[in-house]
Amino acid sequence: MVESFYAQVRLDPDLGPIFAAHVADWPAHYAVMVDFWASVALLAGRYHRNALRAHKPLGLRSEHFDRWLQLFDATLQQHVTPQARSHLLDIARRIAGTLRQRLCPAVTPAHQNGGLHAITNDTHAAGSA
Repeated sequence: MVESFYAQVRLDPDLGPIFAAHVADWPAHYAVMVDFWASVALLAGRYHRNALRAHKPLGLRSEHFDRWLQLFDATLQQHVTPQARSHLLDIARRIAGTLRQRLCPAVTPAHQNGGLHAITNDTHAAGSA
């Protein structure tokens, strides 16, 4: 699922150039993303990085998060059950809301962030970055 999602991201006219400029080793990126999703969706504790710090230098705008969610949902619809889609999309919306609020604060009211997600904290506890 991760590779399928990023294949769509790489082709996207808005998101593709951002990832092309910052990801040199796609297999390594896929491995990190598998660890990330295992940690946030299954509480596997395999991701020990700071997602907020990783996204700060990208120059993301609010609309990038909307497009990311659209592509993520389309991928989920192709690869997982409706129950898994609901679970993963809920997590993705909270993560996108948190990143959007912290990276684009001027355009995101705090009450519209979808609930902050612990993956952007500076701790290294299981389930956190």
